[in-house]
Amino acid sequence: MSLSKQVVTGTLVASGMVAIYLFVKKLRRMQLSMEAVPTVSIYKADLTGITIKVDVVLKNPTNGSFSIKFPFVKLLYKGATIGSSQVLNKDIVIPEYGEVKIERIMITIALLDTFSVAYSLIKALLNRKKEGQNQEPVKVGVTVITTAFAGGMSMPFNETYDLPIM
Repeated sequence: MSLSKQVVTGTLVASGMVAIYLFVKKLRRMQLSMEAVPTVSIYKADLTGITIKVDVVLKNPTNGSFSIKFPFVKLLYKGATIGSSQVLNKDIVIPEYGEVKIERIMITIALLDTFSVAYSLIKALLNRKKEGQNQEPVKVGVTVITTAFAGGMSMPFNETYDLPIM
């Protein structure tokens, strides 16, 4: 192998190593530091059940933008899952030092499900309405599940929050 071929090969290998080093360094600086702030409220109540509306604000306090899949949301009451949102294959971009509000994630809890924890939630919500505003709010667990994509890598996000139903 001639000297010029060795120089070209060495330069290409060194350039590749530098590019990989810079890529890894950027990923470490940009580590996923997303925060989710969900809110829960009753959207509709009728004879078929209760529809819960969940809004989620996703915040990105880093200097790199990233995208996520539309979040999947589960509702928990007394440790048991009582409902969940639809799964959507939709990408959402969260800009650097920015936030995105995802509104109206709807979860329906059927009234006919009388032998489950969902029935005790519906009963607690109805009793709260009858007795007025001076009692403890009814709380549910809200689990936000998504996957973030940054720098060619995917990172899971799975957080549970204990929130009052407004």
